[in-house]
Amino acid sequence: MQLRYDEDFIEAAAFLCTSGRRKGVPSLQIARFHREREKLYAILDPDERNTAFFKLHLDWFREWGLERLLTDLLKEFPLLTEKLSVLAVRKTRGKKDEEGAELYVNETGQRSAILALRPESFERDAALRDYVRHEFTHLHDMLDPVFG
Repeated sequence: MQLRYDEDFIEAAAFLCTSGRRKGVPSLQIARFHREREKLYAILDPDERNTAFFKLHLDWFREWGLERLLTDLLKEFPLLTEKLSVLAVRKTRGKKDEEGAELYVNETGQRSAILALRPESFERDAALRDYVRHEFTHLHDMLDPVFG
């Protein structure tokens, strides 16, 4: 299974960490993040610059342990990694767009899922774990032939 992230989600999660709203993020790391990010504005090609920003945000998303929260939960649901070709994580798009997980099946039977989250959810790890575990349980049930 491939785990993919929406650019807006990764960027928002990284900025949440730099804003001080996520506990335990050292100020020296925040300063280093901003220095690295500022250098990217020197890239003239817009596509290259956009790719560099995504890579930087993804690297820090991983550095600050945000990806590990999700991957640790995935380990509790091996059927998801076995049956899904892709799990995409995206940012909710507005007040009416709710958090949640959706399963999609294409014409060839390939299964993919989207998990929509508010980046602010990373402010409270325990609540995030509970919520994502709940959504993964729904996906698991939909993929489990025994569940029907």
